[in-house]
Amino acid sequence: MRRPVIAALVVLLLSACVQFPTEKNESVDLRPQLSFAMGGSATSPAELDVLVDGLPVGRVTTFLSGEQAIRVLPGTHVITIKRGTQVVQEERLFFGDGMTKTVVVQ
Repeated sequence: MRRPVIAALVVLLLSACVQFPTEKNESVDLRPQLSFAMGGSATSPAELDVLVDGLPVGRVTTFLSGEQAIRVLPGTHVITIKRGTQVVQEERLFFGDGMTKTVVVQ
Protein backbone atom coordinates (compact mmCIF):
# COMPACT_ATOMS: atom_id res chain seq x y z
CA MET A 1 0.00 0.00 0.00
CA ARG A 2 2.86 2.35 0.73
CA ARG A 3 4.64 1.66 -2.57
CA PRO A 4 1.84 2.97 -4.83
CA VAL A 5 1.50 6.09 -2.68
CA ILE A 6 5.25 6.74 -2.73
CA ALA A 7 5.39 6.11 -6.49
CA ALA A 8 2.50 8.53 -7.04
CA LEU A 9 4.23 11.19 -4.94
CA VAL A 10 7.51 10.74 -6.84
CA VAL A 11 5.70 11.08 -10.19
CA LEU A 12 3.84 14.14 -8.92
CA LEU A 13 7.04 15.80 -7.68
CA LEU A 14 8.94 15.05 -10.89
CA SER A 15 6.15 16.38 -13.07
CA ALA A 16 6.21 19.62 -11.09
CA CYS A 17 9.86 20.08 -12.11
CA VAL A 18 9.08 20.06 -15.82
CA GLN A 19 9.59 23.46 -17.37
CA PHE A 20 7.57 24.28 -20.42
CA PRO A 21 9.48 25.80 -23.32
CA THR A 22 9.48 29.56 -23.33
CA GLU A 23 10.15 31.97 -26.13
CA LYS A 24 11.76 35.36 -25.73
CA ASN A 25 11.05 37.98 -28.36
CA GLU A 26 13.07 41.16 -28.61
CA SER A 27 12.68 43.92 -31.12
CA VAL A 28 15.66 45.99 -32.13
CA ASP A 29 15.06 49.51 -33.39
CA LEU A 30 17.30 49.96 -36.42
CA ARG A 31 15.88 53.32 -37.45
CA PRO A 32 18.61 55.87 -38.13
CA GLN A 33 19.35 58.51 -35.50
CA LEU A 34 20.17 62.20 -35.79
CA SER A 35 21.77 64.37 -33.11
CA PHE A 36 23.50 67.74 -32.98
CA ALA A 37 26.78 69.19 -31.73
CA MET A 38 27.39 72.88 -31.22
CA GLY A 39 30.16 74.51 -33.28
CA GLY A 40 32.35 77.26 -31.86
CA SER A 41 30.49 80.12 -33.55
CA ALA A 42 26.96 78.98 -32.65
CA THR A 43 25.26 81.33 -30.21
CA SER A 44 22.16 80.82 -28.08
CA PRO A 45 21.39 77.22 -29.10
CA ALA A 46 18.26 77.24 -26.93
CA GLU A 47 16.57 79.39 -29.59
CA LEU A 48 17.30 77.01 -32.48
CA ASP A 49 14.46 74.85 -33.80
CA VAL A 50 14.93 71.63 -35.80
CA LEU A 51 12.77 70.66 -38.77
CA VAL A 52 13.00 67.34 -40.58
CA ASP A 53 11.52 67.50 -44.08
CA GLY A 54 9.76 70.73 -43.11
CA LEU A 55 8.14 69.26 -39.97
CA PRO A 56 9.14 70.71 -36.58
CA VAL A 57 10.59 68.13 -34.17
CA GLY A 58 11.91 70.30 -31.31
CA ARG A 59 14.85 72.39 -30.17
CA VAL A 60 18.50 71.64 -30.99
CA THR A 61 19.33 71.49 -27.26
CA THR A 62 16.89 68.59 -26.85
CA PHE A 63 18.86 66.43 -29.29
CA LEU A 64 22.48 67.07 -28.36
CA SER A 65 24.94 64.30 -29.18
CA GLY A 66 25.33 61.78 -26.38
CA GLU A 67 22.05 62.73 -24.72
CA GLN A 68 19.12 62.10 -27.03
CA ALA A 69 18.57 61.58 -30.77
CA ILE A 70 15.81 61.98 -33.33
CA ARG A 71 14.75 58.71 -34.95
CA VAL A 72 14.04 59.02 -38.67
CA LEU A 73 13.07 56.59 -41.40
CA PRO A 74 15.79 55.33 -43.73
CA GLY A 75 16.24 57.52 -46.81
CA THR A 76 17.13 61.10 -47.68
CA HIS A 77 15.92 63.91 -45.43
CA VAL A 78 16.28 67.69 -45.38
CA ILE A 79 17.40 68.88 -41.94
CA THR A 80 16.67 72.57 -41.30
CA ILE A 81 17.77 74.58 -38.29
CA LYS A 82 15.91 77.84 -37.75
CA ARG A 83 16.04 80.74 -35.33
CA GLY A 84 12.51 82.11 -35.45
CA THR A 85 11.74 82.46 -39.17
CA GLN A 86 15.41 82.70 -40.24
CA VAL A 87 17.07 79.56 -41.65
CA VAL A 88 20.42 79.20 -39.89
CA GLN A 89 21.52 75.94 -41.52
CA GLU A 90 20.07 73.40 -43.93
CA GLU A 91 21.48 70.03 -44.98
CA ARG A 92 20.27 67.19 -47.15
CA LEU A 93 21.40 63.89 -45.61
CA PHE A 94 20.99 60.21 -46.45
CA PHE A 95 20.27 57.81 -43.59
CA GLY A 96 20.62 54.03 -43.79
CA ASP A 97 19.40 51.43 -41.28
CA GLY A 98 21.23 51.64 -37.96
CA MET A 99 23.13 54.84 -38.86
CA THR A 100 23.79 57.62 -36.38
CA LYS A 101 24.67 61.06 -37.72
CA THR A 102 25.70 64.16 -35.82
CA VAL A 103 25.17 67.54 -37.46
CA VAL A 104 27.51 70.29 -36.26
CA VAL A 105 25.55 73.52 -35.85
CA GLN A 106 27.65 76.44 -37.08
